[in-house]
Amino acid sequence: MEPTRTTAFIFFAFRLIPLGLRRAIFKAVFRLFYHASVRQRVIALHNLRNAFPGKSLEEIEEIAKGVYRHLALVMADLFEMPWITRETLHEWADAEGLEHVERALAGGRVSFPSWPTSATGNS
Repeated sequence: MEPTRTTAFIFFAFRLIPLGLRRAIFKAVFRLFYHASVRQRVIALHNLRNAFPGKSLEEIEEIAKGVYRHLALVMADLFEMPWITRETLHEWADAEGLEHVERALAGGRVSFPSWPTSATGNS
């Protein structure tokens, strides 16, 4: 599927921003989202409280903030995805436990859990 002109322009514009600065900008924006979107924050905290009943409220809040930080980094990195190739994937992802992948491949079961891996692994 070909990108629209708007999508191509957005990717072009964001790629002009150095990756480190882009990540900092996205982290700041997502930090603002965390504090400004009360409903979404309450839902996240409620879900995390149910998932981790033994954790304190402070720990739950740190996990929620970490999720927002992670999403910010994923979004900042998203603009690099069209240029990630099999040859450059090693710059973006660390591979551990190759024996598990080989066993899954041998059994016909493979999962690519992260966006960069999924984007290049399935292309």
